[in-house]
Amino acid sequence: MPEPSILTLRAKDAAEVIAADPPSLSLAALRRLLNGQAGRNLGYDLGPDAKAPQYAFYAADVTESYHGAVHTARRFFVVLPSVALLSFDLVVAAPGAAVRWSLDGAAAGIEHRSVLLPGPGAEERLFLNLLLAAPAEVVPMSSLDLQGVRIGQRVVLFHRETGMARSSVYFDLEATGKLSFLVAGLEPGFWEVWWNGYLEETGGLVKPQAGTLYFPGEAGSYFLRRRG
Repeated sequence: MPEPSILTLRAKDAAEVIAADPPSLSLAALRRLLNGQAGRNLGYDLGPDAKAPQYAFYAADVTESYHGAVHTARRFFVVLPSVALLSFDLVVAAPGAAVRWSLDGAAAGIEHRSVLLPGPGAEERLFLNLLLAAPAEVVPMSSLDLQGVRIGQRVVLFHRETGMARSSVYFDLEATGKLSFLVAGLEPGFWEVWWNGYLEETGGLVKPQAGTLYFPGEAGSYFLRRRG
């Protein structure tokens, strides 16, 4: 039986980026989360205020690190400073090929939760893991287009497919109070944000080097549509 392909995250690295001073969350610092894997950078974002960012985002294609049964391997990380690290991994593998996710080691004060693990046999495998450094309510979220989690009043969502979302995505959310939303994996351009059938934002800019959209809001039904 062939050896399984393993996606690894070191607990020590996760703890360091969660605790890092937000301005120091550079591309080089986040790239260390790959644990030495060869990979091509796909996206990086630090925002919305670069001097006091609410999040850091990094994406890489690490397909070249695997051989044979793995056709595509892409890794996405979101750091919520002092709160959590989200690791979202998307793998396309041959049917029956063994692929697993592994947390290497442990770190004081860090709680690991597997939010999503793939079912057996599927070609497309999605892994969503959360490293939590501060107490918070954690609620998994999913739609046809997106997979993610609400951590307290922060919502992080990832596009579920290998390519970027080019036209529209949607999701529903039940919660109370003011929320912040980060949606990753969107085609660059201007995106409209519709909430409960009303147009809230006419020109949210998704930058080519990031592929992310960040916006405030409340619970309800959201429809994001790319203009043009």
